Amino acid sequence: PRLIGRDRELAALRQALQAGQVAALHGEAGLGKTRLLQAVAALQQGTVMAAGRPGDAGVPFATLARLLRELVREAGQAPTRLLAAGTRAEVARVLPEFDGAAAARAGGEGLRLALLRAVRALLDACPGVQQLVVDDLHFADDASIEMLGHLIDADADAVDTADAVQAPTPEPRRRWLLACRPAEAGTPLQALHDRLVEQVLLAPLRLAPLDEAALAELVDSLALPGVSGARLAPGLLRRTGGNPLFVLETLKQAWVEGSLARLADAAVLPRPLTVGRLIERRLTQLSPGALALARVAAVAGVDFGVGLAEHVLGAS
Repeated sequence: PRLIGRDRELAALRQALQAGQVAALHGEAGLGKTRLLQAVAALQQGTVMAAGRPGDAGVPFATLARLLRELVREAGQAPTRLLAAGTRAEVARVLPEFDGAAAARAGGEGLRLALLRAVRALLDACPGVQQLVVDDLHFADDASIEMLGHLIDADADAVDTADAVQAPTPEPRRRWLLACRPAEAGTPLQALHDRLVEQVLLAPLRLAPLDEAALAELVDSLALPGVSGARLAPGLLRRTGGNPLFVLETLKQAWVEGSLARLADAAVLPRPLTVGRLIERRLTQLSPGALALARVAAVAGVDFGVGLAEHVLGAS
């Protein structure tokens, strides 16, 4: 599908990146973060893009390794030409293909600084890479999040130091663009967010659902036979809340069931299993109190309110 209804967000991200800030895109699953990142990446040469994946949290440096592999692929050079032997041995702790023998050595907290220096050297050895994009950072392992924070700090410090000594205009810092679902308090991801805010480096942007006009345009852009975006958008908005993924999955389900002609009736819109499973996974992460509140809201529907919730739950 075409990128619909995101002109303001696209302009805001580009402005933040051009100002040397870390652009951070926040939004729930399905709102189109990845699609928007792809549009931003397409506008800048020398962009390397990687993403966290489910399961990364249990493997230290899994997300960072994926980003560095994309970096090396973009550079198009063999590791032996990018780095000296000693530096390759440190990077091999994250990318074993750089030096298999060195990667087998024991690690430790005392080696984190050496690893950081080696990863920075690898970035510096790829001057053609001007923009680093990390999607789905909520899936990333803690070690990768910590290292990304240090790399962002190092880029900021390099520019600040050059300015402080009134050196000639430094090379533009590498642009960083991050995307994730809202982080929970006390997590390394939230700590990274808070630290960047304190350093006035972060330009956060919360992605909102699509409105009715954008939904109509999105539906029309698909050119489904016999389907009118203007007729379908009101019902889709009520059913999906304007979440693009939920909209597309609903349309796909209707296509499979052969019920496209009935889509204008919001009462008979199909309920895709993929959306149900996604919502169920999110619900399992709620606290017991929040889950009880969600149940009240689901049952009450349009009658839901704070007063009703307090009465049913017996709590303020």
